[in-house]
Amino acid sequence: MTTDVLSLDDLDGRCRFVKRARALAREFTAALGGNPAPHEMIMIRSASELVAISEQTRAALLAGKATVSLNDVVRSENAAARAVRNLRIPATAAKPGLSIDDIRARYAVPGPAEAGA
Repeated sequence: MTTDVLSLDDLDGRCRFVKRARALAREFTAALGGNPAPHEMIMIRSASELVAISEQTRAALLAGKATVSLNDVVRSENAAARAVRNLRIPATAAKPGLSIDDIRARYAVPGPAEAGA
């Protein structure tokens, strides 16, 4: 007995779904340092496919397709979120923004006492 296991590499790359899943896999790979271990590649492939499926399911519901229910969307998005969370991608440090004093100085409107001075 043989089982044929398909992966993204076996699918037609012209399909939007496959393009999106491959793009997500590249992004996840880069976020994990660019050289994932084999077990991480399996997790990356799974997460990228589940995210693409959840996006497609949500779009189908919003387009009014009768074959997709809200329950389908919730379940697919939960599965995708769990798969992405399992990748344990490190959070990037937020770039420091403007302080409240910087914002006040930038948008300062002179008060009545300053206007007459």
